[in-house]
Amino acid sequence: MFLFGLVAFINGFILQNFIVIPYISGFLLFNFLIGIFINPRFAPTMFIATWIVSKQTPLYVGAIQKRFAWSLGVGLVAIVF
Repeated sequence: MFLFGLVAFINGFILQNFIVIPYISGFLLFNFLIGIFINPRFAPTMFIATWIVSKQTPLYVGAIQKRFAWSLGVGLVAIVF
């Protein structure tokens, strides 16, 4: 998600190309909404993250904290979208 945000930032503020920002923010909004209302396992970025860290031992994070952080993300991305 950070990489997507960084691509949007570079395109918008450095290259003055605002075409890509609605697509990236729409994808992130879709991802956050799935993570909050359905299940974080089904979010598209979680598939990628699970594949990247598949050989590591799990480091568990509380679901309440993660849901709160994703709710903040929904608010921020909805403003940008």
